[in-house]
Amino acid sequence: RLGGDSEKAKLVAALQLTVRGVPVIYYGDELGLPHHELPLEGALDPVAAHFRFVPHWLHAILRKRGILLNRDSCRSPMPWHAGRHAGFSSPNVARTWLPIHPASSQINVASQERHPSSLLACYRRLLALRRGSNALSVGRLELGDLARNSDDVLYYRRIHEHGGAREVVHVALNFSGREQAFELATPVAELRSNLRDKALASPVRRMQPFEALIGFERSP
Repeated sequence: RLGGDSEKAKLVAALQLTVRGVPVIYYGDELGLPHHELPLEGALDPVAAHFRFVPHWLHAILRKRGILLNRDSCRSPMPWHAGRHAGFSSPNVARTWLPIHPASSQINVASQERHPSSLLACYRRLLALRRGSNALSVGRLELGDLARNSDDVLYYRRIHEHGGAREVVHVALNFSGREQAFELATPVAELRSNLRDKALASPVRRMQPFEALIGFERSP
């Protein structure tokens, strides 16, 4: 759905991990692993086996409408590295239970662990921010507006108050492929981006395309 665009995937990750609710990451999402369609004929999924009579043209129409007859397509082995069987099974076995994803030689955990700008690194940073913040984990959400805000920028605050302590996290997400103005009315102690691995040191006035900025405002 994102056309293989990792910058858009990082923005979706930032949205998912800063709003309320329980985030669910299906394995492979954190790598940007695209959907791999498997034919009904060789499916091991019992649901798919029951619908093998469905013609290809109808199967394609149902797939476009979000109706999956073959769940095997969502169960490709996790690609840990670019080696035989992607590290999911011993290299000595003849084959894995389900086929290895054809993109596993390029999209795998080992290749992304080495790069701080990878989608996997982005997910890990966002998960660490969420774990370390009561506001992001359990705080309430308030929608708001930024100064000179564009319709392409979504802004909200996550707020947690307990025992006299108050934590506010400001979240701004640029859903466009253009730079956008960014200005908070309240100073923050720390500002993070979904596109960078370090905290932003200087005042930020512009948001990059598909960038999420997360500002932590803490008071005792």
